[in-house]
Amino acid sequence: MGLLLFSLLGYGLASLFFGLEIGQLANLDNYRAVQALKFVQSLVTLGTFVFPVWLFSKIVKEQFGAYFSMKGVRVNLIIIVTVLGICAMPVIGWMAELNMQMALPESLSWLEEFLRASEESARQITEAFLAVNTRSEMLINIFVIAVLPAVGEELLFRGALQGTLIKHTQNKHLSIWISAALFSAIHMQFFGFFPRMILGALFGYLVVWGGSLWYSIWAHFINNGVTVLFMYLIYKGELSTEFETFGANEGDWFYVIFSTLLVVGLIGLFRFSTLQKALNN
Repeated sequence: MGLLLFSLLGYGLASLFFGLEIGQLANLDNYRAVQALKFVQSLVTLGTFVFPVWLFSKIVKEQFGAYFSMKGVRVNLIIIVTVLGICAMPVIGWMAELNMQMALPESLSWLEEFLRASEESARQITEAFLAVNTRSEMLINIFVIAVLPAVGEELLFRGALQGTLIKHTQNKHLSIWISAALFSAIHMQFFGFFPRMILGALFGYLVVWGGSLWYSIWAHFINNGVTVLFMYLIYKGELSTEFETFGANEGDWFYVIFSTLLVVGLIGLFRFSTLQKALNN
């Protein structure tokens, strides 16, 4: 409901504010249309993720910070999460490439064509959003693509959904993976489903182990924000275009293996640090 209402509101306001007809918003070659779509995307994110969480907090009638584990964070864990987010890029790129190569049975070829067409449409919009070469536009992208999704999606999936599942099932692992699967599914991109689900599960464990939703929000922000920064540097010509598909390029296997080892080690370090803190208390 929030998605539909805020989409309609977003397109209506974008048409009014940017002086464009609704049909013109689909023209990705039009600079004003792309900026209008970023405005729409911001409202949709608020309506789809933040508004339902606010409504949920009113329904359960519990203090927002307590229910959503909005506790303080430890600097050493934030540093680990930051390095983890950066080091994970090659292995995430590799998993994304594997997912893209998946094929449905011949009997479902019509569905695969539809899904790939949807993926291509989403890719074109994403590329139009990321095609910036000024610092101010890059900062706008950071807000639209990194800040809003990190806060909104983590509040909904790792806060409201995962928190509720853990409370009622008493099974943290099951709750984390169900939330991660739904987190990936809502993006409606089948050929990116598995790496996104694994990321969602990682975010979930960061919350459970760290005891604060801020860890997953920060990890989500780093994952999206680094992509925005890299694409900005690529369009300015300061970074090789190979970084756009880092981990999926031919010959990147060494980086993928090294990335995997670093990710496993950093996850272990995060877990060890939280256990050590619990023992000291």
